Amino acid sequence: MDLIDEVVEEVQHEKLLNLWRRFSIFVYIFLGCVIIGTGIYAFWKDHEEKETKKASAFYAQGLKFEESGQLKEAQETFQGVIDLGVNGFKALSELSLGSMMGNLQKESVQGVQESRKFLEDLVSFPKTPKSLRRIGSMKLLLLDIESKDMSFLKERLESLLKEKKMASSFLVQEARASFEYQSGNLEKSYGLYEALLKDPKAPHGVRHRALRMMMFLKSKEASRAPQADEVT
Repeated sequence: MDLIDEVVEEVQHEKLLNLWRRFSIFVYIFLGCVIIGTGIYAFWKDHEEKETKKASAFYAQGLKFEESGQLKEAQETFQGVIDLGVNGFKALSELSLGSMMGNLQKESVQGVQESRKFLEDLVSFPKTPKSLRRIGSMKLLLLDIESKDMSFLKERLESLLKEKKMASSFLVQEARASFEYQSGNLEKSYGLYEALLKDPKAPHGVRHRALRMMMFLKSKEASRAPQADEVT
């Protein structure tokens, strides 16, 4: 019996050795993956903490620039935070840039120039989020309308009308109608205002302004009619 037991044990031992030889490589691979994965995770966590601290410091610096009126420096700093891509601080920086756009001073010629420069830098920066770029473009359009500089307005409209999403904007359509009026194309201007008035999706304010302009253009046309009769 002892001899048989020894033989059985020897056979079992041999089988285990064979199994280990066949599958030990997979055990080593698994253990290696665990070790490497743990190392990568630790490295990623450390990197994330460093990036978060960096974003926090940048954001705080951006706020200081904004408070002191250094718009260009604030913009560049907030853009740097957005580039880092740390979610919380990225969103805060986008909100800060949006707030800066909303607080632009336009009381003086210098204020308008500074506002335009700030917005143009923001819009032209390739990494500016699309939502902020659209807002900046709209604010530039409003500045162009207020400045009554036809060359600026024409150039801005041509640029915006090339973008499908921007071209369908009610503000862009209203600006286009205003541009046609200022260019002397009264009939075309009237048609654009009429389209805005009839569009059920247009905001109430836009439709109201469109109606007022249509009435104004009609009265202007009526005042011209007697003069034309006198000439004939």
